[in-house]
Amino acid sequence: MIAFDFDNTIACYDGMFHRLAVARGWIDGDVATDKQAVRDAMRASGQEDAWTAMQGEIYGPHMMEAQPYPGAVALMHAFDRREIATAIVSHKTKHPYRGPQHNLHDAAMQWLVHHELHQRPIYFEPTKQAKIERIATIGAEAFLDDLPELLLDDSFPKHVTRYLFDPNNQCDDNAQYIRIQHWDALLDIFNKGAA
Repeated sequence: MIAFDFDNTIACYDGMFHRLAVARGWIDGDVATDKQAVRDAMRASGQEDAWTAMQGEIYGPHMMEAQPYPGAVALMHAFDRREIATAIVSHKTKHPYRGPQHNLHDAAMQWLVHHELHQRPIYFEPTKQAKIERIATIGAEAFLDDLPELLLDDSFPKHVTRYLFDPNNQCDDNAQYIRIQHWDALLDIFNKGAA
């Protein structure tokens, strides 16, 4: 089985945080559009609570504005056609930590149904540790995530091949994971039988 993270791995939020933060007057329009730049700018101006609440809006009522990363849907469907078992394992609380209590699980499922990615096991886990445990218990042989700290966690199952999704080429190479920048690279790896 091949398992995948969801947020920032399958679902892409590029520009969404920037647009909402500018619209609310939390940042200037000249801040870079990537999520990390928006977060850093808001934290630097003492708006940590607003940043946390905004995540609940993006992952809740604005979820359908997110786009799949290029190649993600096609690759998942290619695995389905080949009858290669896949799963989605995400660290996602049911409700935001701050702000209106949107149901984040329902929003994510609606997005997955819309993109026809719901016909596989899907797990939303409340903590990072629960996510790691789920990866181990479902029998995943490979896992793709955008967070190096998760893949490098001491409790991450040793038998699972780790892939780091790094579309903006911001992370360092590491012997414990294979770093890829686009989904087509993952298809190339599996076509060569490397997983």
